[in-house]
Amino acid sequence: MIKTGFKLRTTNHEPRTRLASALIIAVILTSLLAIIGMMFVMIARVDKMSTSAISQNKDLDSVAEAVVAKISQELVLDVPGVAGQEYYDYPDANSNAWLASLEPYKSGTNYYWRRISDIYNRLDANDLPAGIVPDYQSSIAEDVSADADGDGVADSKWVKLDDITSSKGKSIYAAVRIVDNGAMLNVNTAYEFDPNAGSSNRIDGSSQTQIDLFTLAQRSLSNTIGQLDDARFGDEPLPHNLDDYIRDVVWRYNEPDGNYAPFDISDELEIRNRFTLNRTGVDCRLENFWADAFKGAGYLSTPVTVTAGNYSDWLEEVHYDSLVPTAYSYRHIGTIYNMDRIITPDCNKMTNINTADVNTLCESIRRILSDANYPDVNSVSAQIAVNLIDFRDSDSNDITVYYNPDDDESYYGFEQPCIYISELAHKFKQDSVDPTIVYTSYAIELYKPYAGDSDPCGWQLVSGGGKIQINNWTAGEQYYVILNEDPCVPLDVNTGTTVQPYSFSFAAGDEIELQRPLPGGGHIKVDSKVVPDPCGGWLDYSGNPRSIQRDIDRHKCIRRLWAGAADVCTPTLGSYNSYSSSDSNMIQAHPENKPFTNIGEIGMILRKRAYPDQYVPYAMNSNDTEATARVDLADPNFQKLFKYFTVLDPAVYSWNDPNETRVKGRININTAPWYVLAQLPWVSQKSSGNDDANLARAIVAYRDQDNLLSSGGPDYSGRSGEPGFRGIGELNRVVAGPDNYSMNYYILGAERNIDLPGFPDLTTPAPSLGDGAPYDFEERDVIFSRISNLVTVRSDVFTAYILVRIGRDGPQKRVMAILDRSNVYPGSGKVRVIAIHPVPDPR
Repeated sequence: MIKTGFKLRTTNHEPRTRLASALIIAVILTSLLAIIGMMFVMIARVDKMSTSAISQNKDLDSVAEAVVAKISQELVLDVPGVAGQEYYDYPDANSNAWLASLEPYKSGTNYYWRRISDIYNRLDANDLPAGIVPDYQSSIAEDVSADADGDGVADSKWVKLDDITSSKGKSIYAAVRIVDNGAMLNVNTAYEFDPNAGSSNRIDGSSQTQIDLFTLAQRSLSNTIGQLDDARFGDEPLPHNLDDYIRDVVWRYNEPDGNYAPFDISDELEIRNRFTLNRTGVDCRLENFWADAFKGAGYLSTPVTVTAGNYSDWLEEVHYDSLVPTAYSYRHIGTIYNMDRIITPDCNKMTNINTADVNTLCESIRRILSDANYPDVNSVSAQIAVNLIDFRDSDSNDITVYYNPDDDESYYGFEQPCIYISELAHKFKQDSVDPTIVYTSYAIELYKPYAGDSDPCGWQLVSGGGKIQINNWTAGEQYYVILNEDPCVPLDVNTGTTVQPYSFSFAAGDEIELQRPLPGGGHIKVDSKVVPDPCGGWLDYSGNPRSIQRDIDRHKCIRRLWAGAADVCTPTLGSYNSYSSSDSNMIQAHPENKPFTNIGEIGMILRKRAYPDQYVPYAMNSNDTEATARVDLADPNFQKLFKYFTVLDPAVYSWNDPNETRVKGRININTAPWYVLAQLPWVSQKSSGNDDANLARAIVAYRDQDNLLSSGGPDYSGRSGEPGFRGIGELNRVVAGPDNYSMNYYILGAERNIDLPGFPDLTTPAPSLGDGAPYDFEERDVIFSRISNLVTVRSDVFTAYILVRIGRDGPQKRVMAILDRSNVYPGSGKVRVIAIHPVPDPR
């Protein structure tokens, strides 16, 4: 066995090593346990925070829904006929405290909101300065300025909500701004207004499509009306037909009938975003079809801030400045969804004057005028009703007869054809040999001012008990002569005139009556003339032909202006009379015999009986003027008619319920900015070609009791009454200041005594001719008539911007809601929430 020098030895270090390892393991395990414990704590805290955040978010959602419910309640209570509410929607402190102004106004160098929403009736809600506030205010309190819509500018105030707290018992605050979609242009119903359009039904104010949306495209010369057609007509085949679009889209309330592609709620939510802010990462279809119309390079995409210095840019977007017109934002004046209803102050459907029967019309007019304490209300209401029926119907022969049990009288309408006694002529001559022999000739001339009227079938002349039947009036002739002629003393009659020989005579004091048949039998006197006394020098035996003549200037016939007995005239039988009265007052009184185009045309109706009757105090006579004979729209009593009558009626479309009252796309004159009002037909288009918007500015100034003195306009700051329009008829009070600031433009200044040669006057015989009645009520009221179908004083669709916060410095949330109350009636219906949408953070 071999031995080595190496010796294996053992030591006592092994137990120590094992101990160290155990300690290390223990430390590691302890650390791990600590980490795990911390993680559990952190997870618990995160869970708690998450739970708290979820709870807070639910609280904010619940509060937002509660605010929407409160707004809905206010909208219900504001419906006419509910709780005795007023008829109009104007942002004021009376009954519309919930409604805010759409745009600020300028005073000096500062801007203010005339009115902010106060749904809880606790705020000083007038004239809030439009100052900058941060998107998140570090601390708030009640009545402190807030930014409800989120564009960076104060537009509301914080309110601490009563009886509502968070799940942890914290106070809840809300700021609310409610604006009227009726103050905006509906991009699905508006279209184009071209005063040079060849068709009258494109510029007569009969359709919402005549509200001028195309003007908004004028920022870019490349924009065309065809682009709008392509966007809205969708897959409808060419050529696009506007009448089909009106029928299948404008007057349908759900899906359009056809392959049309109107703009939808996604477009609405985008252009309603934070009032005017453009979300650059989201482009809806409405923003893309016209360059620079609903979005543009200059549009703000983030809220106004002090550091950004973009407050002036915001002002230019929300308040039109003629120095920078391209900066004005169309987003806040465009909508895809607005609506109002044709309802009366008691929330019943308005009466359609084109379809209502005479009993309904008479009762409605009587009720309206009785409320106004109008004199002779029974006779006036009945007479207006029968005249209205005969003005609108297609029949030219049958006079409407209405027995009014309220006064036990029968009333007779004014119907085509319009025929008058225009001349009485004679020629007397004694025989030169036997003076007891007298040769006599007599003539009665009848005149039809409107050659296109039908002939007077069954009419008769009555004098001294004798009756002369009128036979064989030649079609198209305006004169008709009944002649009893002695060959020895002939009376010349214009060649081509219808002459009816008849043996008759007249003597001084005889009344010659022109009578027309009644539909139920018998006749009614529609005109008359008493033969003058010979002492006046009219009847003589000189052998010279003599006549007494009536002024037959168009629209003066109805006033029965005759030459005096001493005014001996040479006969003009069968031609225009030589007599013309110095009295220049005219009354255009010719029944159209077609439906009313606009409700404003009710001012064409006579409120008096058109036929002479000495026993009827409301019969017309030679002293009458338009103001005394017609429904005068300058009279506040008759302005009330527009709260009860309409011609724009959804029921005329067969698929609509006959009780349907909703109308899309009309403009609320109480809330719309002047720039929107300027897009109404004829408001900014004058016959001289002057395209200004002074009338639109004047309407707003009257409404808000402002003055336009700085621009040479009228001062309405001191006008009587409360601000706002109570009915559209009050537009006829906007008549102060220079000519182009007045609703009466077409009878003022350069237009005075100029017979309006064409549009907007639709009774003109030819585009280049007048209607023969310059400076008449039709021309005075023509602008109002053209817009009367398209304007309203109330609305049913609103946008609510809602900002809610937990505590004075807690989390907050913005939401936007589109609310529709068009189905709310007294005792039935509820507000429909079209959309409730969280407003994303600005980026």
